[in-house]
Amino acid sequence: MMKAYREGILLNLPANADPLEVCWDDCHTVNSNIELFLRDKTHKMTIDLADIQTAFPQFWEWIGAEGDLEAALGCFQTKHNAAYFIPATAIDSLVRSVRRLLPQPPIQNTLKKHLKVENPRVAAAGLQSVKPVRDCHRDGQ
Repeated sequence: MMKAYREGILLNLPANADPLEVCWDDCHTVNSNIELFLRDKTHKMTIDLADIQTAFPQFWEWIGAEGDLEAALGCFQTKHNAAYFIPATAIDSLVRSVRRLLPQPPIQNTLKKHLKVENPRVAAAGLQSVKPVRDCHRDGQ
């Protein structure tokens, strides 16, 4: 996914662009797009996957689902790509540790000169949906 994002979305990045910054930019862009999409929705629910066993029954009840709740909950116990499985709590801990090391999101640093805000209304809403600059090397950067 990162190769496709870097080469298909963020066009003309320098060959030595920091892969971690590209990854952070992808995460930031996806989260911003989700926030923008959900901004005016009234029927939404945030569920922490680390607490899915408690949160999913609440969701189930909220949408009026019918069927076997216990079987549905059991599906969350199935490990996919088990060789690469990392518990959500470990990922949360890792993300918090990395965030403490970073002074600000990378989009504000190196990649900023290669990107621009796509829509002024998005920026006015406090979100940062970004769009690649077509050719950032033409202006001498």
